[in-house]
Amino acid sequence: MPDPLEFAAFASLLPVGILRSGLEGRYSYVSERVTDLTGVTVESALESGWEQCVHPDDREAVLHQVSSARSARKPWQGEFRCVLPDGRIRWLLGQATPEHDLQGHVVGFVWTLTGLDLDVTTRRGAEEALRARRDEERDRDLQLLLATATQGIVLVDAQATIVTANRALEAMFGWAPGELIGQSIEQLEPPGARHARAQHWTGYFAAPGARPPGVNAEFFGQRKDGSTFPIEVSLNHVADAGGGHAIAFITDSTERKRAAAALQERTIELEHRTAQLSRLASDLTLAEQRTREQLAKTLHDGLQQLLVGAALNLERHLAREAQRGARPDELLVRAKGHLDQASADARSLSQELFPPALHLVGLPAALTWLAARTRNQYGLVVQVSADPLANSDRKDVRTLLFESVRELLFNAVKHAQVDRVTIDLSLDPDDALCITVADQGIGFDPAGLVERGKAGKAGWGLFSIRERLTLLGGRFDIESTPGQGTRFRLVAPRGEAQDGIEAQGRLSRVATRPVPTDAGFGPAPALRILMVDDHAGVRRAFRELLHERPELHVVGEAADGLQAIAAARALRPDVILMDVSMPRMDGVEATRRIRAELPFIQILGLSTQVKTEDLHSIELVGAAGFFNKGVDTQLLVDHLMALHATTTKALPGQTV
Repeated sequence: MPDPLEFAAFASLLPVGILRSGLEGRYSYVSERVTDLTGVTVESALESGWEQCVHPDDREAVLHQVSSARSARKPWQGEFRCVLPDGRIRWLLGQATPEHDLQGHVVGFVWTLTGLDLDVTTRRGAEEALRARRDEERDRDLQLLLATATQGIVLVDAQATIVTANRALEAMFGWAPGELIGQSIEQLEPPGARHARAQHWTGYFAAPGARPPGVNAEFFGQRKDGSTFPIEVSLNHVADAGGGHAIAFITDSTERKRAAAALQERTIELEHRTAQLSRLASDLTLAEQRTREQLAKTLHDGLQQLLVGAALNLERHLAREAQRGARPDELLVRAKGHLDQASADARSLSQELFPPALHLVGLPAALTWLAARTRNQYGLVVQVSADPLANSDRKDVRTLLFESVRELLFNAVKHAQVDRVTIDLSLDPDDALCITVADQGIGFDPAGLVERGKAGKAGWGLFSIRERLTLLGGRFDIESTPGQGTRFRLVAPRGEAQDGIEAQGRLSRVATRPVPTDAGFGPAPALRILMVDDHAGVRRAFRELLHERPELHVVGEAADGLQAIAAARALRPDVILMDVSMPRMDGVEATRRIRAELPFIQILGLSTQVKTEDLHSIELVGAAGFFNKGVDTQLLVDHLMALHATTTKALPGQTV
């Protein structure tokens, strides 16, 4: 450790400020250069230290670093701003080096202060100027964004007070520029929803985060003139020392809802047309079958009987002639042979038109008959494997499948160049009839068949099969490769589901979804409510309570989650009051499934559980709210009445 006089003599020669202190922080030596750099006098530095010159914005950090270096007895280095007596700012580099005694113990520190005016000060100033310009440009860009954005943007503090609102939002809600600043966000909400929304804001700031549109509920906004309209809201949180702010992006969804209603109408119409086409396909197949049946009956009951009668008369005549010893007339014998051949052809044609096995026994027997007939007619061996249970009570399905297989066998005779074909009839896992017709013939390119079919050159029979099966709710698959054979797969519904009945069922399920209409022609329809609770007494009590108001109507009840899902599908209510705890399936899981399948239905959770500031689990999966049984009854009724009012005002065709 150097002698103090020697240290002072040496330090005075250096171009940097030198200070010397003990471990406790008191300075024993300060060079004149310290005063030149900091403006702090030697006497003041000896008394209070050089740290008094540090810029207020840097002082806390520097003092902490210096204190840490002294405590740890380790070197320190840092850049900071110094405020000179004339107010100018100078950047300094401070360094502390531990001093050791002969035993190696740290006994103090040597401090050096170096001016960085020529490089760091200028650089730091440039950086601050650049940062200031960037901040200014960012603020300008932000203001431009707010001014030009077509989406409504509002900044709300933790007390739900509006801090900033852009022009698009002001115009959307009918307020003058700047008029919303300082007002509660409740000014933009219908009165009936304000209590629930206030709880929502409280819950949001308790657990902030990004929330996209549609996560919690369908919202409605209220304009300054009191009119309401549907909106979509997404939230983002900005943290700050004051508790944070929520940025809400708001979109007027009136046009989207009108478009959705129009799309729903088009969907219903499309479902209706699809059902009509399905019935038409069934009717066409049945009409063909009836025509074939009528022709077969005409052949059997009319022509064949006449041919048989004529043949018998000729045979009797020839027998009489033989008894008289006369030679048989050659022309009559020839005519008799022609009649026999005509009768056989008529019988064969009758069976072709209306195979008795198909309509009296079933599809498996009919395919076996068809295989034998194909072999007799064309020499093609057809191997049939048929599940005896793979049959249908529907004539249209049996007929279409049978005629399709006959068409495929005829194509194999004409084009496949094979002497053997296999047919497999079975029931698939969905209980649908599945027929596979396969051969090892020359094969073809299905893509080329499609192109030729579009040009009207080939493949009409295959396309006819596909179209009719599709309209009946089935499908027709083709797998083929040139030189590697062909595999056709026909799938058709087995039961009564698709001959217009299921199609009508699908139509009714869509059609039962309430479609908004112009409410100007009469009173608004009541809010349709499904009551879900495992206690019959609770359901009855809520039903009687809600029916006291003509605006509310309970359209159905369910005792558990599974029943709730089925009732929601069948009834398409506007609102479901969903108990949380129920047997078989609870209300949380039922809500999750219903929201995924039927998002237009609003669900409100009910429970005897005490409400908290956090969202309930049923709200987290899509419920629009949560109410305590017996405690929040009036709040629930008010919410339903507000929902009825806002829904009525938001109907397409009305002025909102």
